[in-house]
Amino acid sequence: MVPRTGTRARVPKTLTTSNGGVSTATTPISLPSIFTVNSSFFILQTPIANSRENYKLTVGPRPAGVRCEKHRSRRKSAYDLCATLISQMSGSPTASAIGEDRSEDPKLALIPAGWFCMGSEAGQENERPVHRVWVDAFYLAICQVTNAEYGRFLRATGSQAPPLWDDPNFNYPEQPVVAVSWCEAVKYCEWLGELNGRKYRLPTEAEWERAARGGLESRLFPWGDDPPESLPNYGERWKAGPEPVGRSMPNAFGLHNICQNVHEWCSDWYKPDYYGVSPERNPRGPDSGERRASRGGSWRHHVKVTRCAARSSIPPEFQYADYGFRVASDPPASI
Repeated sequence: MVPRTGTRARVPKTLTTSNGGVSTATTPISLPSIFTVNSSFFILQTPIANSRENYKLTVGPRPAGVRCEKHRSRRKSAYDLCATLISQMSGSPTASAIGEDRSEDPKLALIPAGWFCMGSEAGQENERPVHRVWVDAFYLAICQVTNAEYGRFLRATGSQAPPLWDDPNFNYPEQPVVAVSWCEAVKYCEWLGELNGRKYRLPTEAEWERAARGGLESRLFPWGDDPPESLPNYGERWKAGPEPVGRSMPNAFGLHNICQNVHEWCSDWYKPDYYGVSPERNPRGPDSGERRASRGGSWRHHVKVTRCAARSSIPPEFQYADYGFRVASDPPASI
């Protein structure tokens, strides 16, 4: 494996394309060994034989299955040249300077289209009536957005960090970001889409519940009807804040921490009696309101894991220590 430490490399001011669609060049700049421009192209730095100073930059299509690390450069001149080349190779307006802070695509699970019974007779009044709903196929992130991911958004946009950003109970990189308002969560989705060339958004309430159930019809929790206290180490978890994402057993759709850890923002306006007038196919909530819908459990509640059908809401500008989010995306039309 090529070492990840930066090395002094030499690159001229021009780049030439070989017949194979791959270009190489050298220029004086401190570079990492491997880094990525976007999900389609990569740049690899390798040393030139019998030289301590010269390194080769290889720019080309990113091979399937290859995971590239992303880094920042100390200077952007060579990166700008590479970005220009990549733009010419891909014809894509999204190709940009490698010196920009790039986020990897979030890991998504495909939630298949289908009918399910939304709501619960065992829950609160706002979960009734139980009604049959069709949800089109969509993608949902397998994990809640982390501090590490949200930090890239803050650095790239200059947005203000949420409260508790520096609190040691909440700022571990792999913990879910908390105290993010609904408005900031939407901005994050828009930024991520611009970065990766794909539209991201918050899930609807119906999508979230469909995903949380994991295909288990009319069950209370993602795993069935056994109480949350039956989960391994339940009494030892969530003592002072949310736990790092991805460490719990996923549901049948491959989603981690669903119904637990933090409340998750949904795209809908909230109305307690909306189920009485909700459309049968792809409901998206009321046209207006004062509160935004949210789903899932909370690390600070007495019962840490909520039922799949449980609903919650707060005003969109609120920033609570047990509120986070995960991103959704629409699939290609062919799915």
